[in-house]
Amino acid sequence: MGQASALLLKRLSLPDHNMKDSDTSLIERLRELDESRPSLPGEHWMALGLGLYFLMRRRQTLPGRLASTVAGVALVTRALSGRDGAIAVLRGCVKNR
Repeated sequence: MGQASALLLKRLSLPDHNMKDSDTSLIERLRELDESRPSLPGEHWMALGLGLYFLMRRRQTLPGRLASTVAGVALVTRALSGRDGAIAVLRGCVKNR
């Protein structure tokens, strides 16, 4: 196991059974980890493209359509609302005026 994956596992390790209300949840730790890492170039464009692909693909079964729609909406939302997404870029343009 590489050093980076060992560090990631250490950061995401599950807490013991004596968890207090003030302890952070796994979702909060994932959110903090995501905020602390540098963005990948084109990350939100890739999320947007993949989200649109899932939204446009046609599945014959109801569970397939539902899974594609949920994944597509989640990826498009991530592409638009992330820290380097379209909404953040537009806010930066408005602030610079």
